[in-house]
Amino acid sequence: MTDLSDTASGAVTSADRLLRRELASGPRPASELRQAAADAGIGWRALQGAAERLTVRRVKSGMSGGWVWSMPLEGAPEGAAGSSAMVTTCLQAYGFAVPSEALVGALYSTPIRD
Repeated sequence: MTDLSDTASGAVTSADRLLRRELASGPRPASELRQAAADAGIGWRALQGAAERLTVRRVKSGMSGGWVWSMPLEGAPEGAAGSSAMVTTCLQAYGFAVPSEALVGALYSTPIRD
């Protein structure tokens, strides 16, 4: 008889490995990650749990675009969802030239005026 906790921890480990492998080369659309997980026999909830444990960044790409996932940037503060690092990740995900970190930070922190 299979212990359910062993099965769950095996799925967790597989999901963690899959995310690390799939995101090693950069950001990927969530739809592609979901398909890769399904192909590997990993459920969506296990993949989402792995994303939480690995602090994967999940960014909506515009109003009509899907979600893009990426590994957290080295040295980025935890929970920095609105940081210049997030802006850089989004730009990279869609192949845009990425301005310097200082410029992105300045643009992001500039208040919007009427």
